[in-house]
Amino acid sequence: MPIVNTYGGRKVATAPLPGARLTAAETALSEGAGVEQARAQKFETLAGVAGQLGQMATSTYTALVQQEHDRADNVALLAAGNALATWEHQRLYDPETGALQVKGKDAMPLPEAIAADYGRQADAIAAGLTTPRQKQAFAQLRAQRGEALDLTIRRHVFGEMQTYQGQEVNAAVENAMSAAIANALDPRRVGVELGRAVAAITTNGPALGLGPEQIAQKVAAVTSTVHVGVIDRLLANDQAGAAKVYFQETKGQIDGKALAKVEAALEEGGLRKRAQQTADEIAKDGGTLTEQRDRAKALITDDPKLREQVLNLIEHEAAVTDRADREWHETLVTRAYNVVDKTHDVRSIAPAEWMSLTGGERNSLMDYAAQRARGLPVQNDDPTYYGLMRQAGDDPEAFAQYNLLKDRYRLGDPEFKQLVALQLQIRNGDRAAADRDLSNFRQNSDVIDDALALYGVDPKVARNKPLSPEGKALAQLYRILDQQVAVLEGKSGKKPTNVDVQQLVDGLLSQSVTGTVGSGWSAAWNVLLGLAAFPVGNIAPMDFSRAGRPVGLLNLTIADVPETEREKIRGALTRAGRPVTNQTILDAFILQRLRGGG
Repeated sequence: MPIVNTYGGRKVATAPLPGARLTAAETALSEGAGVEQARAQKFETLAGVAGQLGQMATSTYTALVQQEHDRADNVALLAAGNALATWEHQRLYDPETGALQVKGKDAMPLPEAIAADYGRQADAIAAGLTTPRQKQAFAQLRAQRGEALDLTIRRHVFGEMQTYQGQEVNAAVENAMSAAIANALDPRRVGVELGRAVAAITTNGPALGLGPEQIAQKVAAVTSTVHVGVIDRLLANDQAGAAKVYFQETKGQIDGKALAKVEAALEEGGLRKRAQQTADEIAKDGGTLTEQRDRAKALITDDPKLREQVLNLIEHEAAVTDRADREWHETLVTRAYNVVDKTHDVRSIAPAEWMSLTGGERNSLMDYAAQRARGLPVQNDDPTYYGLMRQAGDDPEAFAQYNLLKDRYRLGDPEFKQLVALQLQIRNGDRAAADRDLSNFRQNSDVIDDALALYGVDPKVARNKPLSPEGKALAQLYRILDQQVAVLEGKSGKKPTNVDVQQLVDGLLSQSVTGTVGSGWSAAWNVLLGLAAFPVGNIAPMDFSRAGRPVGLLNLTIADVPETEREKIRGALTRAGRPVTNQTILDAFILQRLRGGG
């Protein structure tokens, strides 16, 4: 087990230190000063530690405060930079109002204007900064952005000015070229204007980035174009001799690709002049067109091109003369009819003008005067009217040249006015208006032709002889259909369709013999049936009977058609795309019998 040793006897000697100096006075140590000193030192040590701790806390706080200041400065600078960027985007890049959308010469004042706006915007932003450090940093940012902004604007202005200058140079050159060509008959003016064009290119070319070779090419192209234009202008003014002289003086400045064209034009110009001179000589001797053509052929035997041009000129001159004569004669006849309208007497027409009228025109005027003297309106002659309407549709050129006054005494006032308006439309080249006015006539004509064909009647035979009984009967059919179409249109308020017109025609043709549309038309229909390809008169008229009494074939009704026949006809009409009505069924049934069944 462990053993604890005892202290035992004195271990420390009590003998005094050798040479020791002893005193009896009290010392600081003997009075306890060491203890106080030790205590004080302890307190100083504690105070020093506390001071160090205080210094550390103060330093940390100061660092935190500084960090917050720095952060606030950075945020303020960031916000200021964003404000500048937002302004710049709107002021420069807005697709509608941005400075970079300003084009041409309007862009010239942009650098100064943008700089002033930028300065005001930057000043406003700087006024919102609170510390010197923020303002100093913003000043640096402002300067950097200002330089970049100015560079962007000046680049834009430079590009726009380049474009604007180029456009103005091109316009100046084009204007000078046009003036030179327009004044082809004045060589001095041609030279002045060509010099202006060349000066515009050589003066402005370097600023537009053109090198010496490019400038020379443009000058050569402009010079060649002007010379060619002047020659063409001279030829157009029948100055073939002057054009040839000008070409000899300038052909060295004309582009090689254009030389062949110019030489051909000069040859053509010379040929045209010789042809005009020759045609004028032939025309001086007068004669008919045929006689003048014969003289030209006999005179020109070794130059096919000249001969062709002379013949063309003679024919053209004859056409112009014929038109002038026709217009003069139309004016003469118009004046004569105007006199008769006022006086009702052909004797009021000036004798010289009366003698200039043809015999037919005089007779027409006398008939017209007699009708006017009796106070009666001119009765329209249907064959004449519808014949002219068909000519307007089939041969508009011939109709445009026809003198309608020749038939004035046979045309009612409404019909005459309609034909005159139609002729004026065709003469003026307004074919669309003419086609609109002819549309009703064409529609009715087509339906009538198809319907007559079902009965074996060829309407062409009647149209070729408008004054024959058949021609008059066909014109009467047109007139009755026009009247019925007008009535139908008046009731419905709209233009009848093809189906509507077809039903009207079917009714006219199938019911004509019953007297429904008047005995006069029944007689006319019988005349047309005389043109049928099959012998209608040879068909027995008593094929059917009703209530024990015989019934003529053309007097049948739908009740006379057996039901079995009706079904067959319905199917045939449906397959043919024709309307299926009682009337169309009856028409088809009668047609079958007219053609011998089947």
